[in-house]
Amino acid sequence: MAKWRVKAAEAFGFEPNKYSYAHSKKELFADLAVMALSAADEGDSESLKRISDFVCWACAQTADDLQSVVDLAFFLPLISEQELAGLVLNCFPADLVAGKRHLLLGEDE
Repeated sequence: MAKWRVKAAEAFGFEPNKYSYAHSKKELFADLAVMALSAADEGDSESLKRISDFVCWACAQTADDLQSVVDLAFFLPLISEQELAGLVLNCFPADLVAGKRHLLLGEDE
């Protein structure tokens, strides 16, 4: 089983095979974006920390497809979201968020 699947199952209590099909990475990170927004709305800092730790880990991996999926399925919707995204993005290192803004939107902060 892929390392990211094992790590996600351990971190979030997902069934190991929940994200095991063709678009599984995209679905996982899209779900994590929704979960992060929900956690921010509820003030659940523990869940936000767990999500940010996992996403930061995924960003540090060398597999290009994993990083691309994180960018498009997780960061792009959050960077585009105005209402709660700031609360979520504040959980990530500022240089990581600035790099994603530059990559995805061409913005410099």
